[in-house]
Amino acid sequence: MFFYDKKIRYLNYYENDIRMQNAGYVKFEVRDYECHMMIFVKGPRLLGNGEARIWFLTKTARDCDKDKRLLGTIAIRLGQGRRMLRLNAEDMGETGLSYRQIAGIRIELQRQQYLESSWEIEEDYKAELESVNDVAKEEEIQEEQNGKWQEWKEVFPIIHPIDDRECLKVSPKELEILPEKEKVLMYNSFLLHGYYNYRHLILWKEDALQGLQVCLGVPGVFHEREKVLAKMFGFDYFCCQNKAPRSGSFGYYYRYVFMEDDNG
Repeated sequence: MFFYDKKIRYLNYYENDIRMQNAGYVKFEVRDYECHMMIFVKGPRLLGNGEARIWFLTKTARDCDKDKRLLGTIAIRLGQGRRMLRLNAEDMGETGLSYRQIAGIRIELQRQQYLESSWEIEEDYKAELESVNDVAKEEEIQEEQNGKWQEWKEVFPIIHPIDDRECLKVSPKELEILPEKEKVLMYNSFLLHGYYNYRHLILWKEDALQGLQVCLGVPGVFHEREKVLAKMFGFDYFCCQNKAPRSGSFGYYYRYVFMEDDNG
């Protein structure tokens, strides 16, 4: 049966089971048997580095108590973490749960500290049948956003500095193409430093739950001190030809740039 659903749920931060503040969100988009899931967490209470466990919460018709199934982990660095997953909607992350059985998500930090969002499961499928009507509109948005990327490809040089991913070579001035709220990156000190050293920046496209999402990369050499500096200026990630960067590896410090608002 054809099935489509999309939702965003906000994560709340808890200490000793007391809700303290909002600290991120989780997005789902399901088409037939494939589920794209993105988790984003951020907050002043998440300072520090480490791995946090991600759990799916379930709620059955016979038992109102929550049950947990371990999905995996998310890396948190300096109070922020992001993970994108592509899952089988009939067996989400090999937990044995289908998408319809999931009633929430919990991210366990330290003892008595966690993030959680929960929702009710629809017992009938009226909602999912109605959601099919949104598919045509969603596909129009995707087509429009992909068209924008195709236009950029005709303007900017295409290079392949990392694996086989298709990247556009740009300058700080050419970041004028980004949404208004992102144009401040044109004057980012870390970005300008990397550009003046290597004379280029890169943009590449990644799968997103909705709209066009691109990554902006600044060339540089991987060192712990440089990594800390990059994070201070918003470039939280590093990639290079080798999947595990070593000290002295050349690559790109990068950040995600969402071409649509993230407020759902």
